[in-house]
Amino acid sequence: MRYPIDELENDISAHNSRLSKMRRDKGSDYSGKSQDTLANLRPCGILGIVVRISDKFMRLKSHYIDGVEMQNESIEDTWDDLINYAFYGRIYHEQNKSISTPQAPRKPQVVAWEDTK
Repeated sequence: MRYPIDELENDISAHNSRLSKMRRDKGSDYSGKSQDTLANLRPCGILGIVVRISDKFMRLKSHYIDGVEMQNESIEDTWDDLINYAFYGRIYHEQNKSISTPQAPRKPQVVAWEDTK
């Protein structure tokens, strides 16, 4: 099935409009008086955003790979949240790229049970 670029761009534009409204509606719930839409993500920084994205991936895996029917969130809502978290991650990155990135953690040393006695 062909999916011409103009049709794809129209569909993406329609989704963007809907997702923008959702971000505005939900953002005001999270920001409270601070008016900082990302206030709930700041305490854990990029790690918090990555964890939320990971949660959405696990929901998608459960649905598509494991065949689980979603009960409390539609699969469409999961995709929408994933897209928005990706936007938040990108924006967080842009706002914080002047801050040095921590070094990657060293690979943990494997210690056999017998070595701990």
